[in-house]
Amino acid sequence: MTETINNRREINGNSYYVFVPYHHGRPTADKSVWQITNDDEFSIFLLSINNSWIKESYSWSHFLEANQIRPVGVNFHGEDLYFGKFINENAESHGYPADYRRKIQDRPPVEILLIWEKLGVIKSHHISKILRGIKCNL
Repeated sequence: MTETINNRREINGNSYYVFVPYHHGRPTADKSVWQITNDDEFSIFLLSINNSWIKESYSWSHFLEANQIRPVGVNFHGEDLYFGKFINENAESHGYPADYRRKIQDRPPVEILLIWEKLGVIKSHHISKILRGIKCNL
């Protein structure tokens, strides 16, 4: 794992992942926060890139522990969030715990959800619930 300097970690020779301070600490009405370590945040970001779970300039990922999907963060209402969404622009990327229930733009694309289903990360009945913003027991 590369060293974090000034809230940035090098991805390759000319691009960086930024740990955005407002996504660490207390959630606000419009900002969710990570509840995993910076190392785990960076790892799931790399997982999204290395597996091409990407659409346009966004990528999505999840955190597995003992082959079970685990929460990556919480929203303002104290609800667990299970997916990371990453914004990949120019030479810098950053991310946040995606709130698929409350923010339509945080819902992973169906193509990515179908891949996760094939990998056994989620079940088929989770896909329609996630796409409609309905709570499901992940």
